[in-house]
Amino acid sequence: MPKLLLPLDHYDEAGRVKPASSHYWLALYLSRSLLVALLALSDRQHSSELLRLIYPQQQYLFWGIGVGLPAVLGLLILSFREKLVTHRCVLLFTWLKPSFTAAALLDICLHLYLANLHLWQFSWVIALSLLFDLLSLLYIWRDKHLSLLVRDWRHP
Repeated sequence: MPKLLLPLDHYDEAGRVKPASSHYWLALYLSRSLLVALLALSDRQHSSELLRLIYPQQQYLFWGIGVGLPAVLGLLILSFREKLVTHRCVLLFTWLKPSFTAAALLDICLHLYLANLHLWQFSWVIALSLLFDLLSLLYIWRDKHLSLLVRDWRHP
């Protein structure tokens, strides 16, 4: 019998590693601009006012959506893992860590660019975003659960 590397509740019925809820939260955080746009567009009457309130310049929204696209790819891989295995698309699991890493690095670059545009004046939004992005990057590369998930699902 193979040795369990994680607690038993981290495996599904087939014995494969299940994603932790923190992986979903990470993907949602990294794709937050897309979520904000979807939530704002769900209110037809005030969608433009809501978007202008959060993103004063429209280009920031589009940059944020572009930055979040790799995280959406990672979220889709996590969500449709059963279908990917049945269709023999297991190579996509190797894209999981790089997609989260790319989203975090692009978000860091975007916030550093925004800080440069504001002549490096302190902003709580930029500071907290950079802090959370750096913590996300650290989590992505240090989390053994994510590494085990990628390794386990990559081999059908």
